[in-house]
Amino acid sequence: MEDYIFGTLITDDLKLLHHRSHRRGLQHNYAINPRRPIPGKPVTLSVLVGADIDVEHVYCYYTLDGSLPKGDHGTNSSGLIVKFSRSSVEWETLTWGYAEIWTTEIPQQPDGTLVRYRIGAWKDGQPEIFADWPDPKYHQELATHAHFNDTPSPTLIPDDPTSGKTFSISMNRFSAPDWARQAVIYHIFIDRFFPGNNREWNKTKDLKDIYGGTLWGVKDKLDYLQDLGATAIWLSPTWPSNSYHGYDVTDYRTVAKRLGGEEAMHALIKEAHSRGIKIILDLVCNHTSNKHPYFLEALEYPQSKYRRYYLFDESEIGYRTFFGVRSLPQVNLQDQEARAWMIDIARFWLREFKVDGFRLDHANGPGPEFCA
Repeated sequence: MEDYIFGTLITDDLKLLHHRSHRRGLQHNYAINPRRPIPGKPVTLSVLVGADIDVEHVYCYYTLDGSLPKGDHGTNSSGLIVKFSRSSVEWETLTWGYAEIWTTEIPQQPDGTLVRYRIGAWKDGQPEIFADWPDPKYHQELATHAHFNDTPSPTLIPDDPTSGKTFSISMNRFSAPDWARQAVIYHIFIDRFFPGNNREWNKTKDLKDIYGGTLWGVKDKLDYLQDLGATAIWLSPTWPSNSYHGYDVTDYRTVAKRLGGEEAMHALIKEAHSRGIKIILDLVCNHTSNKHPYFLEALEYPQSKYRRYYLFDESEIGYRTFFGVRSLPQVNLQDQEARAWMIDIARFWLREFKVDGFRLDHANGPGPEFCA
């Protein structure tokens, strides 16, 4: 797969695209206040109406039981509704037009409530548009991929304005564990750290080759890590993959044999815990490898249930990816079954291997909807 430093703000053109893509169409982008919703307090929602569209009505359709909210032109077919009001008008020089800010409130909810909502807007006699449209993240990633690969910016395929996103807010008082607040976290890129078990490094001249670091090597270096003052170790992905870095996962329930397999993982965690050191895994939920069995089945059989787990489209590649990288198809975490699949993976490693936590790779990909 292609390797480069990712970033949607690395050039002036990409910065302009970032700004403009968030200032056109109907954009919510989780503009909520307070940013951390509190049980028993209302939550203010804001949505931007770009200068390129004209709307007269904006509504929020929401549910409180975890089900999908449904509604059409201000009439709810499931759940509840609240109406937005135009609160301000702002001049946007870079889009050369006036953007409108509309706001509303979700009423206070008790602790443990999951609020799921969609935001729709329309002009009388016109179809309803649902936020976030157009999808700014998708357009930015395609343009960034084109920049780093020195290719022309792709022709953007318009999103369906009537589809939109489902947003979620979790009303809870959860907080980070005490150990995480003061942790000294040491990140280990396993393949490049230490071979361990009296092994030698692999002989290679290519930076993309496998160098031979293992989990045994991490275990062998725990004295060193403890002397540095590390109280937690964040490991790069440990699952089977087709790359040295491991972010293209082909199986989420085993440990890559080249890294030492399950035996090495159990041994490392046991020894680390005996020293009071926590183990954090790098959880890759935004995308999988294009060699993952679920994706291969979805690709070959359009009627497969796994087809919903990914985002197939009419683009040149044929599906949405991580920054246009063909080998990293994006997981459709808006799909309830796909989301449950990834959450169950996290539970598996907490339960079976007693890991202490996760670093969520490309966290703005899964986004707040997944975390809620």
